[in-house]
Amino acid sequence: MKKITRIVSLILLCCVVFIPAISAKAATQPVQPSGLGFYTQSKSGVVIDFAFDPNLAYYSPENPYSFGYEVTLCNLKGKVISVLDSTNNSDLFKIEDSNTIAVVLFGNKYLKQPFTFKVRSYVCDQNYQRVYSEYSKEKVVVTRARLYKLKALSKSSGRIMWKKVKGAKKYSIYLSSNNGKKYKKYGSTKSNSMVVNNMTLSKDYRAYVVPEGIKYKKKKVKACKPKEKQAGAATLRIYVRYQ
Repeated sequence: MKKITRIVSLILLCCVVFIPAISAKAATQPVQPSGLGFYTQSKSGVVIDFAFDPNLAYYSPENPYSFGYEVTLCNLKGKVISVLDSTNNSDLFKIEDSNTIAVVLFGNKYLKQPFTFKVRSYVCDQNYQRVYSEYSKEKVVVTRARLYKLKALSKSSGRIMWKKVKGAKKYSIYLSSNNGKKYKKYGSTKSNSMVVNNMTLSKDYRAYVVPEGIKYKKKKVKACKPKEKQAGAATLRIYVRYQ
């Protein structure tokens, strides 16, 4: 998430500064947004993203500098969690790259439960009234469980603990002993903790936990694979009590 928050956040600066002359035409409905995804997560929140339309300004020749996006987030029961738009919440909308817009979602409410989001773009006509696109297809986001503690049990074992994710029936633990370059599944449990054995004293391990068994509209949904490989991972080490 640190990478994203350092990027320029004003969407109006993206691909719009140098707009050629546009003939006077009425504002038309923008194209439906696409490319919805899950970028990363941290202890403080989640980053989602979607494809940026470089032609957005052209849908409103009379007011080419007034456009943006609206994101609606709901829990899996359909209750609205929040509605964000790039005009009133510009600090949360970031330019991930030339083709992608990221939205930073702060708060535990996006980590403790799965959620859905959909996006629509808008332009403003000559009277500054918004003309919206159709909503994008809905994206279900199931984040990794939030790790919060490692308790040393011996010189070679420790207990990993994590926060429960609403709706999860079990959890799978993935470990890496090479600084996160490659992860292997260690095991699964219905609990919110697991004992990890055969650890080397003072050696760093990376771990993340995937919730499973979550259902949406009576169908099971898998945890999202984030674009950032280390999303939700934590470094584990046994070094204090047994050295």
